[in-house]
Amino acid sequence: MMDCIRENAYVPSNVPEDVFYSNCVHKLSNKPTSALQLSAFCTQNTFVFKSFGAHKLGSKLNKQQGAQFY
Repeated sequence: MMDCIRENAYVPSNVPEDVFYSNCVHKLSNKPTSALQLSAFCTQNTFVFKSFGAHKLGSKLNKQQGAQFY
């Protein structure tokens, strides 16, 4: 994350953070090689119990999934 910030210090401030980091990951030499590998780290709009992090899941989870994830 810090490398992304350092290497892309001049990205316009109106670029959303998820777009910024997605573009950074895309440029990495050690980026995830599969959706399954990526889902172990983070997910978006999908519930994956073992993800480390998530983006915009609040409206997507039922109470049981929310309790498991959090």
